[in-house]
Amino acid sequence: MNTKRLSLAAACAIGSMITPAAHAISGCSNSTLNGNYAIQFSGASAPSVAPSLAGLALPPAVSSAKAATVGGNAMVPADGIVKLFLDGNGLLLGNAAVSAGGTWLQGNVSGQYTVNGDCSVSVTMSDPSGATANLSGVVVGQGDTAFVQQTDAGTGLTGILKKSRGICQTSDLLGTFGIQYSGTEIVSGSVYSSVGILTLDGQGSVSGSESRFGTGGTAQVASAGSITVNPDCSAMITVTSQDAAGKSLTFLGTISVDNKQLLLIQSDAGMSAIGSMVAQ
Repeated sequence: MNTKRLSLAAACAIGSMITPAAHAISGCSNSTLNGNYAIQFSGASAPSVAPSLAGLALPPAVSSAKAATVGGNAMVPADGIVKLFLDGNGLLLGNAAVSAGGTWLQGNVSGQYTVNGDCSVSVTMSDPSGATANLSGVVVGQGDTAFVQQTDAGTGLTGILKKSRGICQTSDLLGTFGIQYSGTEIVSGSVYSSVGILTLDGQGSVSGSESRFGTGGTAQVASAGSITVNPDCSAMITVTSQDAAGKSLTFLGTISVDNKQLLLIQSDAGMSAIGSMVAQ
């Protein structure tokens, strides 16, 4: 008998018996989510049905141009970023910015959240008018991240909640960042996207090179612009292509806890896009 082969077979058999089965994380609580966070989300909404997006009431002026009809309701593209402070005890407050059918909305929100023992999470956010959004999700990354979905009728929004910085200044963002974004021009229905590199000088100036796709083709363009970093670690970034088209885009962003990443949403009227920047 080959004792080496027997020993190997026995070891494999024993190993298979002691390998732990995959199971859900446990031991989470409200204190798992504690501090400054930002939610970036995207999807679609039916303004005639949805009570709100991310806790902001949808006004009648929200455009239904090029809306897709789903279940008899006109659905418009919707994107947003919500900056939040979670107190570790189930209360939250913050500011939401939403692009709904190309209409820009922004305002304060407050509410509650519950993190269960299995690390599932539920969130309720309301604006001063009482418009309310309900979200559910799951906490990952030891409380640095959660995947969330708005569950109200007429919404189809999913997103990611990431831990963010609480106090920032322009000089915090210095060096080269990769950038990517994609979205839709609401009225024409045309899609566009870009991947490139931006250089930030730490004093508010931006320069870079992007590969921009639009109107059926891709072009390499130089771009230049500016960035304004606010004390609450939100940032406004404008980049303009340095070609004959001179196309300019403006994004609202939030800065990650390590200054290495920004979550982006386009704030230009009639546009719907999200993206990100990551330090090289």
